[in-house]
Amino acid sequence: MRVRTMLVGAVALAAVQVAGTSLQAHTQSPKFKENVEVSGLTHHGLGELTVAFSGPVSLPGVSLPAGKYIFRQPGSNIVQVADMNGQPYRMFLTIPTVRNRAEDGYSFVLGPGPHADSPRRILAMFRPGETTGQQFIYPAR
Repeated sequence: MRVRTMLVGAVALAAVQVAGTSLQAHTQSPKFKENVEVSGLTHHGLGELTVAFSGPVSLPGVSLPAGKYIFRQPGSNIVQVADMNGQPYRMFLTIPTVRNRAEDGYSFVLGPGPHADSPRRILAMFRPGETTGQQFIYPAR
């Protein structure tokens, strides 16, 4: 079981790295002509981030229209997304992932949607100055 978990983690890490490097090639899907811009602001709460998306994005099992959202990390390998009133949309399980170099601010890795007419997926998020982040787990189809 441990070997299988390690193998799944290695495959997931490779997928994020490939998605990150191929992200420049897939900057937008055909239906959504605009690039999705992400801006954020940290709150005083530990692990809480307000994020504004200029276009629609998706997370496992949910699509979010353009707008502002609160991302919270209530525990390790868990991310909760809420609206600006604090009403939770959903909690997501994540796995640790690694990138080559740290960035100054929060970073979101976006990938193409599962279909040509789908919003871009949020693949992973990283805290400022960190090379280890949280990768969202999407079901295999």
